[in-house]
Amino acid sequence: MKRTASNSPIALLNTLPDRFFAADLPSKQLVFLVTQKIKRLDGFSKIRTKKILVVFCDDPHIRRVKRLFWGKAVTTDVVSLSYDDPPLVEILINVQQARRQAPSWGVLNEVLFLYIHGLLHVMGYDDDTLPKRRKMLNLGRSILEKVVDIGR
Repeated sequence: MKRTASNSPIALLNTLPDRFFAADLPSKQLVFLVTQKIKRLDGFSKIRTKKILVVFCDDPHIRRVKRLFWGKAVTTDVVSLSYDDPPLVEILINVQQARRQAPSWGVLNEVLFLYIHGLLHVMGYDDDTLPKRRKMLNLGRSILEKVVDIGR
C-alpha cells in the first residue's frame, strides 16, 4: 500500500492553549511530505521503520518533560524521545520558543527546522558541545533547504 498523509505513521498532537495560532503549525500533510523527502536522503534509513508523533507544546509543557527525563526544569526548543517497543519517535516542539527564535524564514519554517533537528537527534546526532551544535545546525539548515522551499 502506498503511503499517504492519511495512512502515514505520523501523528500530530497540539497541546497548545487557544492563544497560539494554527498558522504557525505545519499540517500533517506537510510534515508527511517533509518526512518522505528526508527519508530519501543518505543516512536517514533508521527512521524508515519508526512511527513519529510530533507534539506541539509551550514552555511549561517542555519544562515538565525536561524535568521528568533530564532532571532539569529548563525551556528548550525541541526534545526527541525514542522508544523501541513499539518503534516510536516522539518529537516535542516548543512553539513559544520557535516564535522567539524564528529567523527571517518565519515561524512555520522554524518549526519544520526544529522537526528536522529532532530527527537528527533520533539519528544519533548530539549538540552537547559548540562544534557538535554548529555541525547539527548547519546540517539541519541544509536539509531544510533541500526539502522545503524557504524562499532563499
